[in-house]
Amino acid sequence: MNTDLSLFILAAMLADDAAVESVALSDSNLLDRFGGSGIHVSMSTIAPETARDLAEHRAKKGVAYLASPVIGRPDRAATGTLFLLLAGEGNAKQKVQPLLKVLGQRIFDFGEKPWIANTAKLIVNFNIVAAIESMAEAFTLAEKNGIPGPKWPSCFQKPSFRVLPIRGTAITWPGMSTNRPLSIAVRLERRAPGFTARSRN
Repeated sequence: MNTDLSLFILAAMLADDAAVESVALSDSNLLDRFGGSGIHVSMSTIAPETARDLAEHRAKKGVAYLASPVIGRPDRAATGTLFLLLAGEGNAKQKVQPLLKVLGQRIFDFGEKPWIANTAKLIVNFNIVAAIESMAEAFTLAEKNGIPGPKWPSCFQKPSFRVLPIRGTAITWPGMSTNRPLSIAVRLERRAPGFTARSRN
């Protein structure tokens, strides 16, 4: 993928911060491969602080550091349909575009600071966990109020989940109050206090 055969590009996805640090910071042979230049593309989901340390470390060695954590499971990686969150120096990002386009169906550019991409990935993960927790609470609420478990998930497959991206986009519109989703929840609680109270038991 690298048209400049003199440029060494390393793209790596490791399990966690400790694994990344043990390889990226401790392996002197790896640093020698860069030859005082090159690009390190870290696709791991790590803390922004770790990404900042890696960026500073690589800069001292003359190596460009890019963060590009991914959204998607291994089956998406195998089919080249990942979503990639990319941040780092502009020229380096341009040089790795051919590689990233093989791996992903869309690249989201978060600017020049690599750790911002890692922050974005943690926010994505937070939303996934919050959605799972929300669905678990909804299914429990349904079952406690007489809706059989197998009936409820089908309600989420299209109309309800379509609300999530629409609402997410709406609260970023100029002039839109970020308190609006909260006000919706408050109205629900006010309209059916007995319903929600009974369901907690």
